Amino acid sequence: MQMRDMKSYLRRVERFFERDDFKLQSEEDKHYWETLDSPNNDGEDWLLKMRRLKHESDYNLFLKSSLGMLYSSLDIALFNIARLVSEITKIDLNPKNYDPKRTKAAFSGDIGTYAKYLIDFHNIDWDDLRVDWMRIDGFRITRNYVIHQGGELESEQLKRFDKIAMTEEGLSRESSSITISAFYLNEMSDLINVFFDKLCKKLDQRVIPNPLIKIKNKTKSQKFILCYADKGKH
Repeated sequence: MQMRDMKSYLRRVERFFERDDFKLQSEEDKHYWETLDSPNNDGEDWLLKMRRLKHESDYNLFLKSSLGMLYSSLDIALFNIARLVSEITKIDLNPKNYDPKRTKAAFSGDIGTYAKYLIDFHNIDWDDLRVDWMRIDGFRITRNYVIHQGGELESEQLKRFDKIAMTEEGLSRESSSITISAFYLNEMSDLINVFFDKLCKKLDQRVIPNPLIKIKNKTKSQKFILCYADKGKH
């Protein structure tokens, strides 16, 4: 799924679960008042409990799978941007094949490789992106815990995760189990779009010395840009 589609996807599925929760809550309330007069309705009580468990299980699965999808969209988009700007500037090296010297843990994983590629080959000043990137790297670490460990933290990972969760609303843990919310996913989606907007503006200056170059057509002048997040080009 492309980055520009993630926000609408999250909203659409979140609304579905909200409606399902409202409907289930209504049935649970109705059942509660009915049991005051007829307390021996164990069959209906069991069915409602099973439906509630299924609702919670499906919702948690949606959150975890959405986290994976969002990260995959980030990975693909960052690779495509690195590849595109290299094609334009005639650099004959696939970003996936780059093996950078990693002096900082913040540039770990595939997305770290693509970021270092842009820094090393395209002289991108990362200072303005550092704060956003640190949160994105925290998202990467959280994603790895969820996808590769089912959201269950080892004892030596608790301190590292707590440091990430401390600054991210909607991200927490119950004992050693990671808990994520739709709010956290929406925050990460917005953050990634802001990051790409900043990055692509920097890359416009790299690809085109004068970023305000005009392209004439029959009706009007248009500003050429490599990519902007709000245009959905990444």
